[in-house]
Amino acid sequence: MVAVLVTLLMVGTAVAEVEPLDTSGYAGRWSNKHFQLRLTDDGHAVAEFGLAVWCGPAAPRPCDEIDQDGTIQPGGLAALTFTEAREGALAGRVDWSTSRNGTLTTGEPIVLRFRADGTAELGSEGERVRIRLCGTSTAGQCGF
Repeated sequence: MVAVLVTLLMVGTAVAEVEPLDTSGYAGRWSNKHFQLRLTDDGHAVAEFGLAVWCGPAAPRPCDEIDQDGTIQPGGLAALTFTEAREGALAGRVDWSTSRNGTLTTGEPIVLRFRADGTAELGSEGERVRIRLCGTSTAGQCGF
C-alpha cells in the first residue's frame, strides 16, 4: 500500500478523502491466476494484474516482466476505494491505475460482489469488466 501511495504522489495524482468503510468481514487477499486484490478492513484495496505487454525497447513501462528468479512481475497496479456496502457487495471506484489494457480504468465505478460459494467477482458498474476472484479457502476454484 505504501508503494502505491508513494507512486501516486510521484505522478501528482490526488486521491479524494472518503469516510472509511468497515470491510473487515471481507478483508484479505482475493485472487486468481492473473489478478490479485488486497482489501484492507477500511475499504481500501490494491490490485496487481498482468498487462499482456512484455517490457522491452518497444514497450515502455508499465509492462510485465520476468525477474531473475523467473517469476512474472505484473505491470498493472491500481488503487481502489470502496465507499458503500450493498447486500453481499461493496461499491466504490478506481482511484488510480496503470492499466494499458482496460482492466481497471482510473475513475471507473466498480463493484466487488461476494458469492455464496466463497468466491467474489470484481466488475465495473456497466459490467464491462468481470473478474472472478478466490479467497484463501476457495483458491482451487480460480485456476491456481
